[in-house]
Amino acid sequence: MTNPNPATRSMLAALRRYDPSYHGGLPDLGTVFAYISADLMIKGLEMAGPSPTRSRFITKLRTLTGYDANGLLPQKLEYTHFGTPAGLPKTECEYFLQLRSDRFVSTNGGKPFCGPLVRLRA
Repeated sequence: MTNPNPATRSMLAALRRYDPSYHGGLPDLGTVFAYISADLMIKGLEMAGPSPTRSRFITKLRTLTGYDANGLLPQKLEYTHFGTPAGLPKTECEYFLQLRSDRFVSTNGGKPFCGPLVRLRA
C-alpha cells in the first residue's frame, strides 16, 4: 500500500468509487480483507456460470489455482485442497512495514519476505 502497484491502485479506486466512508489514505486491514473476500466471491460466481447453485459455486471455487486478487496478494493461493493440510502452502510470503515518525514505510524494497512453512508437532 505504501508503494502502490496496479492492483493496489485498482483497489483504492474501487474504494473511492463504492465506499462513501473511504476518504483516501491507507485503508485498515479489515477493509483490505473485505475487498479481497469480495473479489474472491466475484471470481467464484464467474466460475460457477449462469444461475449458480451453492454447490456449483463451491465445487468450481475448489478448482481455482493461482489466485492473487489480481496482484494484490504477495503470493498465489491454491484452493484445490482448501480446508485440508494439503492446502497449506509450502512457502509463505508477507509484506512488512515499519512505522517511521508518522508514516508507514515498506521494508525489503516493497517486496514480500518469503520463507518455508514451519510444521508444528503435537
